[in-house]
Amino acid sequence: MQVKEACYRFIASGTPNLSICDNLTIEAEKDACYSDLGRIKRNLSICKTIKFDKSREVCIANVAINSYNISMCNEITDNEIKKSCIEIASEPI
Repeated sequence: MQVKEACYRFIASGTPNLSICDNLTIEAEKDACYSDLGRIKRNLSICKTIKFDKSREVCIANVAINSYNISMCNEITDNEIKKSCIEIASEPI
């Protein structure tokens, strides 16, 4: 990871400001930035901007788990990630 990319991700996660992620030029870093913000803001629409399928589904799982919302897990197509999402999101607090 380049220093510039790391800096943008750090700032985006602290702000949290989605437009900062748009400044990233490495696609994997941009996806990771969106994933961080999706989890922080508990916002599925942010996760859906992620291009790489597995990263997008992990982001959705993290939002569902952090929101304790099992129904969000149903948006995941990968069976293994979906199963883990449902198990963890349904655990009592």
